[in-house]
Amino acid sequence: MTQAQEVVQSLLSNVPVDELSTEEQRAAFEEVRERLVSAADLSAELRSLYRVKNFSDFALCLMWIVERVERNPLSVSASPEDETLVFSTFRRAIGEGVSEAESAVPAEPAGGAEPGSGEAANFSYLVDQFA
Repeated sequence: MTQAQEVVQSLLSNVPVDELSTEEQRAAFEEVRERLVSAADLSAELRSLYRVKNFSDFALCLMWIVERVERNPLSVSASPEDETLVFSTFRRAIGEGVSEAESAVPAEPAGGAEPGSGEAANFSYLVDQFA
C-alpha cells in the first residue's frame, strides 16, 4: 500500500459516517471507501470516481490530498480540515444538505467574479485552490 493510499484510508476512516441521514448513504460511503482503499491504482480510481455524476468535487478533493501527500513524503496524515472538506463534499455528492458553515466551496467564486453555472463555478474554485 502506498503512502497516499494509507493517508486516504486513514482520512476516510475518520469521517463521521454516523452523521449521514440514512443507512443507504452510510453504505454508499463504505462502498466508496472500500473501493478506494483496495484500488491497485488510486489515481485511476479517483479519475473514475470523478466521472460519476455529482461526485466530481468529492473526487477532486481526494485527488488534491493525494497530490499533496505525494509531493511531501513527510506528510503522514490528513488534517481535520481535510476530513471536514471530504465529508461535506461527499454529503453534497449524495444530495444531503450541507450547512453554509460546513461548506468548503463558497456559492460564488473567489475574487468577486461573476458566478457561472454552479458546477462550473465550484470546479473553477477547486482548481484554483488546487493550483
